Amino acid sequence: MRSDNDKKFIQQRLRGILRFQDDHEKLEFEAEMLHLDIIHQIRLLMSEHGVKRDGLAEKLNISNDEVAQLFSGDKLADLRLLARLQRIFKVRFDVISKKPPKYDEEYKKYEDERQNENIAVPAMA
Repeated sequence: MRSDNDKKFIQQRLRGILRFQDDHEKLEFEAEMLHLDIIHQIRLLMSEHGVKRDGLAEKLNISNDEVAQLFSGDKLADLRLLARLQRIFKVRFDVISKKPPKYDEEYKKYEDERQNENIAVPAMA
């Protein structure tokens, strides 16, 4: 398990890495993170019900390629897909709104301060 200092260090490093060129880029990133949360829930349901990707494609009446695009993030889940998944797995997805953690607010301040600063990125070996 990581210590609080390790977590803070990782958060600080991520803040430096996750800077966005504009609000549209940030919105796209947030949409992709939401999609990953949804896909995680779909994977859990598939595991619980013993459904593989090809079986999911058949139940959704879509191609295996379309399912692969959903799981790779190339195609984002939409509300119609979620409604069909509810029927297939006999579940109901709930939307729960929460206030963002404090570090999100701190990150915004950090991002604003460093917006025009250039940071050297080390070369990958």
